Amino acid sequence: MHALVIAVLALTPAASLPEPVETRIEAIASGELAFWESGLEAWRFGDEEQQALYEAFEAETLARAQAYAARVRADRNLPEDTDQIIGCQPAELIRLSAARQFSGQGENAADHAEARAEAMPLITQWHEAHANLMDAPREADTAWGYFINAAEQENDPVLRELLIRAARDQYARGLFGAFTNGQASPGARSLLMTANMHLVCTTDRDNTPWLATHVRAGRWFTITDHGSTAAQAAWVIAQHADHDPEFQRQALTLIEPLAREGDIRQSEFALLFDRVLVNMGQPQIYGTRGSCVDGQWTARPIQDEAGLDERRAQMGLQPMEAYIARFANSCP
Repeated sequence: MHALVIAVLALTPAASLPEPVETRIEAIASGELAFWESGLEAWRFGDEEQQALYEAFEAETLARAQAYAARVRADRNLPEDTDQIIGCQPAELIRLSAARQFSGQGENAADHAEARAEAMPLITQWHEAHANLMDAPREADTAWGYFINAAEQENDPVLRELLIRAARDQYARGLFGAFTNGQASPGARSLLMTANMHLVCTTDRDNTPWLATHVRAGRWFTITDHGSTAAQAAWVIAQHADHDPEFQRQALTLIEPLAREGDIRQSEFALLFDRVLVNMGQPQIYGTRGSCVDGQWTARPIQDEAGLDERRAQMGLQPMEAYIARFANSCP
């Protein structure tokens, strides 16, 4: 993925915007302009004509989001009231939604400028590190550091790229704690959350076709042929390919015999199996998928709950009670 270098921009007064509002909206929708570079808050607090355009932009974004959610529910045979994280949205909608949320913090331009000034240096740091993880300072015992350390020792260019891509996946997802620890202001926290979601989704959308190209011949990255770390890296990318359920199902088919033979971890097969089932609107087998309900992590529907812990043990997973306890502090 090419580097996204983000400038820390000051709040731009509406009257001094160099391009018409319509031009910037089109640039965001086409991907030519990143949402955090758009100066969108200047439209939100601009004159009546710009405010009307901004409101039209919001309405378009909401309509696109609702249409996308309806398509996902129909494709996966989910109930109309389904409220779940359903993976990355189409790239255009990610940009539109991100721009909308990024501009929506604070009661006035000054509030937004303050939140942006707080958030932008950290967002800049994220993207610079994400694009250059081999050179980024790393803390011990991080998942992304684990993959980068392996990449540094790898001579095979394909395996090296695989490990770097898995590291980017884990780096993006590991940023969640950077804005949920209570240190950021509410406005900055929302901006950071939006930027993080965008980074996660764009990372997944970049990683998935790369992996699909390398497994198209019906082969997978196995422990025997490529090492346990590379096999795990391939699974990480497949596990997070929710935007491409067809590829996830293909990956599941490829790794099922490998799990039986011990050429990938059985726990990874179980996690991907549950993910595919949940994404299809079906009850899961191993109870690994869940969401926050009333402030508590709750598993999604499970087939044959009476035999759950026995099935989990067969796949090297801890008992369900201990698994749920891991999420004790995950739900606000």
